[in-house]
Amino acid sequence: MSSPSSITLAAASIALLAGAAHAQVVIHSNFGPGDDFNMVSGNLVLGPDEMSIGNVDQAMRFTVGGIDTYFTNAQLGLRLTDGLDFVNIYLMSDAGGLPGAVLLTMGVGGLPGPDVPGIVTASAGAAFLLSANTTYWIAADAGGDTEIVWHRNNIGDLGRAGRAGNPVGPWNFNPDQETLAFRVNGRLVPTPGGASLAILTCAALGARRRREGVTR
Repeated sequence: MSSPSSITLAAASIALLAGAAHAQVVIHSNFGPGDDFNMVSGNLVLGPDEMSIGNVDQAMRFTVGGIDTYFTNAQLGLRLTDGLDFVNIYLMSDAGGLPGAVLLTMGVGGLPGPDVPGIVTASAGAAFLLSANTTYWIAADAGGDTEIVWHRNNIGDLGRAGRAGNPVGPWNFNPDQETLAFRVNGRLVPTPGGASLAILTCAALGARRRREGVTR
């Protein structure tokens, strides 16, 4: 029969491959060390019934690295100052340097505030595949009379898109404005080679067990 060491080695190899296939990665982040961001200044995200200005949405862009990656969640530095404790966070495509179609909608409640901001996590119901070397957007859209501050980064990162109006107008990109604090998390897509290696490892272990069972 197979030695305990060979079984342990094979099991460890398979577990290592499985762990690599589900490895969590940061696709993009402009948080500072220790998830730091500007705790004072930010840009408003307003619902259509907010009387002072009216509807305002904000969006931030990010680009996926050199391999396809699953989107799992986005984290934003937010503070609820008034109104409904709820905001829609969108994953959007890129359309010529501006937010395009909504690919995924994530509703978030339990927002921090009104005085101290915090990091809010908007999670995908199921992992959503992002294409390599492709730009996407994370956008925040409030409803009712909600007033939210999406706080800025504090590492000097620039480039922000916003839109306003009632009904809401087109997106406008502002390259010289500080980006709003956010992070996009994901996990690696399992590679065909990794899956094949796991299968071969299992097959080799089974064959060895059969041979040793015959010759014992």
